[in-house]
Amino acid sequence: MGVYKDKLRGTYYVKYKNTTKRGFKTKKEAKLFENKVLRHKRFNDEYFCAVARGYLKHLEQTSKYSTYMKCQQVMEDFIIKNFPDKKISNITPQDCFEFRIKLSNSSYSTTTKNYILQKFKKVFKHAMTYNDLFSDPSVSLTSFQKTLEEDKNETVKKNTIWDENDFNQFIKYVDDNVYKVFFITLFYTGARLGEIRALTWNDFSRGKINIIKSVTSKTDHVTDNRKEEIVPTKTSSSKRRISVGSSLNEMLKDLKKQEQQKEGYNNDWFIFGGPRTLPTTSIDRKRQKAIKLSGVPFITNHGFRHSSISLWINKGVTITEVSKRVGHKNPGVTLGIYTHANINEDDKLLDILNNLQSETIKSSQDEA
Repeated sequence: MGVYKDKLRGTYYVKYKNTTKRGFKTKKEAKLFENKVLRHKRFNDEYFCAVARGYLKHLEQTSKYSTYMKCQQVMEDFIIKNFPDKKISNITPQDCFEFRIKLSNSSYSTTTKNYILQKFKKVFKHAMTYNDLFSDPSVSLTSFQKTLEEDKNETVKKNTIWDENDFNQFIKYVDDNVYKVFFITLFYTGARLGEIRALTWNDFSRGKINIIKSVTSKTDHVTDNRKEEIVPTKTSSSKRRISVGSSLNEMLKDLKKQEQQKEGYNNDWFIFGGPRTLPTTSIDRKRQKAIKLSGVPFITNHGFRHSSISLWINKGVTITEVSKRVGHKNPGVTLGIYTHANINEDDKLLDILNNLQSETIKSSQDEA
């Protein structure tokens, strides 16, 4: 292998194996290509498992800890196991297709299958970016399509809301006081998850909370192995000061007294979490555990907000007041969510209509 000058054309070319690469205007360009080929040659000896773990190290440095741990689990439990002793340069499109077939026949949900497939493809993209892999054998792999049943179940989950009875049943099974107060605050304020997580003790006084900021994971900022950042609220109308109610006010005051006993406490501490925000992974784990134990319908974290909106409107609070409380730009947004969440309202209307018509028909028959 070497770099040579084409005296006839006045350019440079590189010879390697049985191939000649021509057309380099300068010797420097030709040398750069030669080095790339040499790196690729060395990389060809890398095993897939080593490259996959290299991708994991990169992910650990650039993503939040929970994202890294989730990826590490599927990488070790499924992906690497399928290519334990194979060099990455020897993996063919057919190998990738057979991997997809095996994944398709697994018992994982469609969402999990697509997550595993995505991470499998990421290994090759990582190799092309950082290890000079010439081509991606996984490029033609397509995502899995959800079944009709999965689509139906997902729609039900998104549309599920709770009334106060559902919530009261749920909260009995939250066994940690901090999380208990957290979920009560989430349900009865109607605030967004990020807004509640961002609350500090400076934001709480005289039975009210100031909502002026939120926690977002849509950032490159990494703190304590978490890819998240405190940012202003979603819109200017989201900035608000709302009452929490007498019972929740007392619960928050008691929680503050407990926190004040801890070393290093100050009012900049987060209400839920102390010196750092409450992790979403822990919130999800507590929510899912209490839902399972209580037997109430599944609900997402954002479902607490929709449930709160539905609760207030059903109790007779005006759309305008509810809109102000939850920080919507205008009442139309609030009404849209309420209408979407209460998809069974038409059944109630039909029951009322049937009763009214029944009374009308009965009256007309009596008169006859």
